[in-house]
Amino acid sequence: MCGFLVYKKSGNNFYIQKRGTDFTNQVKINGFTFVHNLLSVTGKFTPQPFINGDIVCVYNGEIYNHKFTNSDGENIIPLYKKYGTEFPKYLDGEWAIALYDFDKKLAIFATDLFATKPLWVNGLECASYQSGVGGEKMPANTILVLDLESKIKERKNIYNWDLRQHKKSYEDWIWAFENAVKKRAVENCFIGLSCGYDSGAIACALLKLKIPFKAYIVKGK
Repeated sequence: MCGFLVYKKSGNNFYIQKRGTDFTNQVKINGFTFVHNLLSVTGKFTPQPFINGDIVCVYNGEIYNHKFTNSDGENIIPLYKKYGTEFPKYLDGEWAIALYDFDKKLAIFATDLFATKPLWVNGLECASYQSGVGGEKMPANTILVLDLESKIKERKNIYNWDLRQHKKSYEDWIWAFENAVKKRAVENCFIGLSCGYDSGAIACALLKLKIPFKAYIVKGK
């Protein structure tokens, strides 16, 4: 969980900063202020924004289908340079992305299939919470492309998936659950074990998949 904020004149980072307490970075580029609050849980300690020439990107989430050296977010700009505004279609994960291409005069906002990471957009400004810049919440599974005059150039779905469940047995569900755990887990990851079924099921899946992990339990009365 991280949080970001992009604004031109003023923005409110008070609540967003609580999403990323490890480091807050602020950069001013071409009249925009990019603020990123880092919660460092994936890869090496990597402050944002990501910058490559005239392209600037802030991102919150996790990407599962691309290898990385320091941070999974380092894949975003290379994918954009390869696929253009279609790049979110090549991501498997949970994310909110704001990418600004000052050379092509574009701003691109994208959310994952279920909008698990919040993204609020107000013209060319954006934030992880509405308190940051106001505006409207980005719907799930959406790419929004604007020019730098705030004119909408394109709005489209990322995936055209049938989200209905097609599992026919308990074994089908177990297979899907274990694969969901497998693509998210890394060796020696941490889980907090509660008395509920959710964390227990994750622990069982990790044991079955032989992925080493650490757990912490607070014993009650």
